[in-house]
Amino acid sequence: KIAENAAKDKNGNILSAETTTISDFIDFIKPEIEKVTVSNPKNTTNKTYTMSFKTIDKYIDTTKKIAESDIKVYIDGEEATSISKKLTSTAITATVNKTINGSVVTGSSQTVGYTYTLVLSNFEQSTKQSGKSFKEWSGTVKIEIAQSAVKDTSGNMLTSAATLTGDNVDFIKPVIERVSATVNTSAKSQTITFNVFDKSFA
Repeated sequence: KIAENAAKDKNGNILSAETTTISDFIDFIKPEIEKVTVSNPKNTTNKTYTMSFKTIDKYIDTTKKIAESDIKVYIDGEEATSISKKLTSTAITATVNKTINGSVVTGSSQTVGYTYTLVLSNFEQSTKQSGKSFKEWSGTVKIEIAQSAVKDTSGNMLTSAATLTGDNVDFIKPVIERVSATVNTSAKSQTITFNVFDKSFA
């Protein structure tokens, strides 16, 4: 805002009050993602693992929410594409001053982000992967959220893809596989050889 008497013409006329306020909307702040703690994230009955996180930005784009396709799941650093993802969200609101359609709205309740809950399931694969002696997936869970998955109304996106690390998850029971069986008719005995497989076998 420029003072009305900051300039005048040779006849003494000062600035018009209608033109002394000059404004423009500027937003250089990128959205952020924060991990949210989940109580009892492992459901051993349903064999699911739950992670939660929130996106925060005063001018969050409410038309662009994170989708399941924006998230990659890694187990011990290896992408696990067969794990199922179910993503839900709830809005985060706050009382803020905010520019809406060119006008400043003061003290109003506005959406400033979302809390997301991600439920992962289908950890155990039906067969062993080629070159592995055990069934996947078990190990430390990590998710990667695409940089473009979150943006604000100015088009600002995340600084980079967001990585959130979870817990060590293992719903897979050790498996016994028969190798061979030999019958000794003289001794009236049978010898059975078998292997026990599990990625985390102690």
